[in-house]
Amino acid sequence: MSPLAPIDPLVLAALDPNHSVVVEACAGSGKTWLLVSRIVRLMLAGSAPAEILAITFTRKAAQEMQARLNDWLQHLATAPEPQVREFLRQRALSDDEITRCLPEARRLYELTLHSRPQVTINTFHGWFLDLLQHAPLQTGASGGVALLEQTSPLIDEAWQALAEQLRDAPDSATAHSLTTLFRDYGLSNTRALMQRFITHRAEWWTYTQGEADPTAFALEHLSDEIGIRFDYEILPPLFADEVLTAALER
Repeated sequence: MSPLAPIDPLVLAALDPNHSVVVEACAGSGKTWLLVSRIVRLMLAGSAPAEILAITFTRKAAQEMQARLNDWLQHLATAPEPQVREFLRQRALSDDEITRCLPEARRLYELTLHSRPQVTINTFHGWFLDLLQHAPLQTGASGGVALLEQTSPLIDEAWQALAEQLRDAPDSATAHSLTTLFRDYGLSNTRALMQRFITHRAEWWTYTQGEADPTAFALEHLSDEIGIRFDYEILPPLFADEVLTAALER
């Protein structure tokens, strides 16, 4: 995504390396563009590549950010000057600032390639693994430490353990809940639903942290946000609406 002129004041603030900012936005809103643009602005302002750390939740996001940064730095190094000026203008640099920092922009790609370490763009798991590997004695993680990449076998083991648990306690609350899910959604959809929950477990833990009954807490907040109680009967008022009923009949 490239911001349209004039640049939104919030984007201006986020791009300014002199500001400390928090960016919150939905998927597809241009966060990657903004974050990688900020990295470029930080390097133009004098930050060394080794001083920049970007952490993401997924390897896909980290790879996308790394690829975009590499493409942009190569563009700055090789593109005709008018294109480079336009690139920097889109990232909230004035014409005078562009003229002043243009030679540095041309050198960023070479600087990054020769920097040791380079700009760090990693996942939370990958970055913490780096910390463990660089300080094995202090962390108590001496010996070979590797990041587990394949989680499917673990999920299969968890399903097997859950099945054994339900066989031992068929009248438990968990067993009744799963029975309801299987009845209403089927085995495949239930597994897909639980897989999505596993993927977003960090958000769930953060959202419900400190709550004695996390599920009740989440349901209460959801009810407040949508403005409907879960025990509210939706159908009777709808079918009491003569206009709606006539429309349905037509």
